[in-house]
Amino acid sequence: MRVVVVGLGNSIMTDDSVGLRVALRVRELLDAAELPDGVSIEVKLNECGGMSLLDDLEGADAAVLVDCVVDGSRRAGEIIVATDLVCPNENALFAALCDRGLLLSNRMLGTHGQDLGTVLRFAAGRGIVLPRRIGFVGVVGHDVDRFGESCNAEVERVVPEAAAEVMASVFSLHPRPVC
Repeated sequence: MRVVVVGLGNSIMTDDSVGLRVALRVRELLDAAELPDGVSIEVKLNECGGMSLLDDLEGADAAVLVDCVVDGSRRAGEIIVATDLVCPNENALFAALCDRGLLLSNRMLGTHGQDLGTVLRFAAGRGIVLPRRIGFVGVVGHDVDRFGESCNAEVERVVPEAAAEVMASVFSLHPRPVC
């Protein structure tokens, strides 16, 4: 089974970089982890979102997306986990993520009409094989529009915990349809 962990974010935009930071920590944890036979795990960093996600996800059996979630009703540093997203088609997956409030980041909402739903529909229309088992780990950040090379303290503090959640997600992706 091929699993892809995709850290999303912008490395020079304070809290928006948290998905990248978590993915880098996951890469360190994987270096020390013993993987089950037949399982390969790739960690990718993506600062663009939109259609570039196709390159990261194509051909994977499962994926975990890691991103900053912008939601003023939640406290900065809160970790949001959804590991049971197994969907029969791209529209159901997009709806499941929306229903859980997980499309609140710049990378997931996308620019120029290239949100995750658009990307998934584009892939399906062209026969591009994407994972149907997807996990999501988000960290709430409030400061995503200011240049800075580090996250705010309350966001930075949870990077190790979020990385542990990603690792748990990677090793527990079980097909339980929710869509």
